[in-house]
Amino acid sequence: MPHRLGFGLGAIAILVLGAGAQFSSHVIPDVAWTLYLGQRILDGARLYVDLIEVNPPLIVWYTLVPVRLSRLLGVADIAVYRAGICLLCLLSTWLCDQLLRSHALAMDPARRRLLVLLVLFALIGLPREDFGEREHLMLVLSLPYVFLAAARAGGERIPVRLAIGVGLLAGLGIALKPYFLTLWLAVEAWLLVGGRVRSLADRIEALLVVSVCLLYLAAVFVVTPEYRTIVAALAGVYFGYLSNSLLVTALLGDGAAVPIFALLAFFALRSVRGGGPLETALAVATAGLYLSAVLQQKGWRYHFYPSMATGMVLLGAMALTVRRRAPFRIQRIYAAAVRVAAVLVPAFVLAGCARQIAVGRDAPYPADPDLARLVQVVRDLAPGGRVMVLSSNMASSFPLVTYAEVGWASRFPSLWLLAAVYWDEVRAEGPVSYRPPRARQGLEQYLSDAVTQDLAMARPEVILVLRSSPDVQGWGVRRLDYLRYLGMDPRFERLFGEYAPVADVGEYRVYRRGAVVSGPSLPPLHAAAASPPPSVSAGVQWGGVSRAMLAQAIVFCLALSAAYWRESRA
Repeated sequence: MPHRLGFGLGAIAILVLGAGAQFSSHVIPDVAWTLYLGQRILDGARLYVDLIEVNPPLIVWYTLVPVRLSRLLGVADIAVYRAGICLLCLLSTWLCDQLLRSHALAMDPARRRLLVLLVLFALIGLPREDFGEREHLMLVLSLPYVFLAAARAGGERIPVRLAIGVGLLAGLGIALKPYFLTLWLAVEAWLLVGGRVRSLADRIEALLVVSVCLLYLAAVFVVTPEYRTIVAALAGVYFGYLSNSLLVTALLGDGAAVPIFALLAFFALRSVRGGGPLETALAVATAGLYLSAVLQQKGWRYHFYPSMATGMVLLGAMALTVRRRAPFRIQRIYAAAVRVAAVLVPAFVLAGCARQIAVGRDAPYPADPDLARLVQVVRDLAPGGRVMVLSSNMASSFPLVTYAEVGWASRFPSLWLLAAVYWDEVRAEGPVSYRPPRARQGLEQYLSDAVTQDLAMARPEVILVLRSSPDVQGWGVRRLDYLRYLGMDPRFERLFGEYAPVADVGEYRVYRRGAVVSGPSLPPLHAAAASPPPSVSAGVQWGGVSRAMLAQAIVFCLALSAAYWRESRA
């Protein structure tokens, strides 16, 4: 009874802190843009024609459900989307719990409950700023598939209905992004090579994953044939934009340390603990998801989130599976580190969630630090109207449009395509040399024409322009001078002549259509800093060390020392 009470209280605490941190914060840019796409599609817009998106359509199709429900219920689509993700997290955790009860995994009730709590944490607490991304949704839908594979490897006979449900969910998750197929390939290769599954009848879920992905592929060709044109035109330039080498991504990607440590610990401790089917399945899944992040060559945290989550569950499974005392010092160090990480990482993250709830939307982690002020300015200058933002960063536009409750005046979420076209130039030593309109071809010509056409058709009340940096090496995409580039086209220059600057808000200059300029003129539209901050540099970023991080490091080292002493005396 005390164990069950503790489990219930723990689950409630994780749910309240994890979900509370989301509902008290601004929605992330990717989710805000995707929900906006859903709104426009329900209003009759055509994806890949009226709205340009480089990603496959499945995530947009998913958002049609919360957008439609939000209209029926009269509540914000963001709230419906977040609530739906939370419900899926609970469903996924329940399925994992059901599979952990199998005889093949041989876990006693007390340890099973602790591992289930860690699963819930990995799905609803750990995501933080990645909540609602495709990677998050994929893991929520696919994690039971990993647990089912572990039960299969242990010789467990799985009810057909459970296998069908898990397979369908995994298919709907893996289909979200081609890179996610590495999870399916890794798990199925592990089961096949080891002879752990001998017949197709035992791989119903695997066949369903393939079937769902093939049906989705067919639907893409039938429902959105324009996507083939978009992906053929944009895929190459998008892949090269902001890319790192495979080695840099693998070793220095944001979040890569967790799966690397989990896999190293698994191999180091395999002989003394953590060598069962569950631990091995989690290690295989972590490796597959880690490979998925590395192959994308961006190094972004949300790419590594799935492997971070399965890595954390793997650490918890190893910490709860005690075989015998480790004979070698390095194994004892790993064993101590596994125990400490399995306890302190959730504690630190959930403490961050509590802080997020306490400070709300004033949290120190906004996608754009000027967001709150921009929302108020746009609301005042263009109530119910339209806005255009000239910036290569989606965070400049979304969720600004969402919270200012205005329309969006562009077919693109941002001008990332301009940054991608001039990617080599913004990293070079010399000044950026923009091609005149008559010399622009292909994607560059399409972009400049599209921006001008959108401005002419939408005629937004307000235009925000991200100020350009000094045109010197090291500033990356912040070197782009949007007005200088677009103003080389006389069509854009004529249209933009209707706008006048009315204010500077943080890193942005605000222009209003038909505004009459009075008072002193605004300073030049350039950043004045002599050296670039780390946040504008391309590739993997090194952040500063805060007091909280330093305190966490000290606590971790002290706990590791105590755990190692205990391991050595066991």
